[in-house]
Amino acid sequence: MKSARNILFALLFLAAGLSPLAAQQAGARIDKIRLSTEKTPVYNAARHSSQNNWLAVNVDYATKTQGGWLSDVEVRVVLLIETDSGRVAMDRTVAYRDVKDGNHHAVVYVKPAFFDRYMKSHRPESNRISVYAEILANKQRIAREEKKGNAKVPDGWFRSLNSVRDMSGELRAKSATPFAPLDYDYYEDEATETGKGN
Repeated sequence: MKSARNILFALLFLAAGLSPLAAQQAGARIDKIRLSTEKTPVYNAARHSSQNNWLAVNVDYATKTQGGWLSDVEVRVVLLIETDSGRVAMDRTVAYRDVKDGNHHAVVYVKPAFFDRYMKSHRPESNRISVYAEILANKQRIAREEKKGNAKVPDGWFRSLNSVRDMSGELRAKSATPFAPLDYDYYEDEATETGKGN
């Protein structure tokens, strides 16, 4: 009976895309995906300032492990944006090292020129932006969440983006933006950046 239960748990974890060992070692949940508009920061030494509007995609998540730490955590963010000329997709993964159990925050940004050029707008419009986020530990997915911009976006849209124009280069990790030095202790320290935009 006990071995049958263990086999059932193993099958459930495999069906969810997790190995049983990784599932025992790491757990996570995504609490919230937030879209916000942030103006280019102004520094005292700056000679020029444009104060353009960036899209910030914040992923609030929590981790829990047996040992209290995760050596490797990746946060992947996929966007589907309805532009004036059709849908485009963006995909960015940001890696972190030495993540302690508890609440965490990840953020990626879309540069201002994207909205000006492709949406004829000086501000991001959240009802035209869908977000999928997932947390990976040791390359195994341990949490995921989807946020649709509007009812016209089908469920599971992030699984079939082959026919959608890829503009991942427009989606930036925090370290590749003017926001890099701000709120340093609020976010995890980025290790490396991977994804289609590299």
